[in-house]
Amino acid sequence: MTLPLVISTVVQRPGAAVPATVRYPRLGGTVRLRHDGPDWLLRAQDLDFGAVAGRTAAPASMDLRWRGNARTTFSTTVSAENLRLAEAWPLVLAFAPPAFDAWAGLAPRGEVRSLRAEITRDRAGAFPTFTLAADVTGLGFAAIGRHPGLSGLTGVVSGTDQNGRIALRSTSLAFDLPGIFRAPI
Repeated sequence: MTLPLVISTVVQRPGAAVPATVRYPRLGGTVRLRHDGPDWLLRAQDLDFGAVAGRTAAPASMDLRWRGNARTTFSTTVSAENLRLAEAWPLVLAFAPPAFDAWAGLAPRGEVRSLRAEITRDRAGAFPTFTLAADVTGLGFAAIGRHPGLSGLTGVVSGTDQNGRIALRSTSLAFDLPGIFRAPI
């Protein structure tokens, strides 16, 4: 049986507001950015955002290696551990290039317990190949314009561009589809 879906009114909700001021109870760690031949390397270690809501978390770390041009050929490797997205996001916005402005309202939240990803595109127009392994808790991001949002995603994912496995452990997963529903479902 097929049911037609008719959308008579599309409700546009504004994206999450980007804070003008961000205060951290404590901010520490080491961040290094360097150019090594054709590669850019970013390494953040022992990131400490202080206690949030009375909870002290293990220091976060993140590594990124980038080579190429996102529109043609590229190769990147990303890893992260214990990264609390809501606390790190204002720092990402502070140092991001202007081309990143479209993502400013994304307002990610949750924790990346572990992440390992490698993505490569060998020729322009080709679909990238990738490997991915991640363990996330309470992951979410705001809907921006007509693009959907998500909250409460907890689980483990591993795979490649050929196949993969997802194990969800979410107890309060919600999707925000502003072009279809007035409120998250």
